Amino acid sequence: MRHAEAQMVLPDIAMAAASTANHHLGDLYGLLIRLDRGATEPGESVEAARESMNGLWDSLWRMRQVMRVDLGITEPDQDS
Repeated sequence: MRHAEAQMVLPDIAMAAASTANHHLGDLYGLLIRLDRGATEPGESVEAARESMNGLWDSLWRMRQVMRVDLGITEPDQDS
């Protein structure tokens, strides 16, 4: 529900970052559930979950940065 609410108020760049983070969360959650049930697919492992978590942290950091810039708390990066 929060994601749907965010879609109504976030600027496009922040929504894109939030959608990426949400996608990574969903993928990681699915992988962890399959690992817990012992129903993994080829290539899925605890190591793959660790790598996915690293990607999640990257997308969460990006979302945080974009939102802080939008609020005027942080200066935009030269690279963005």
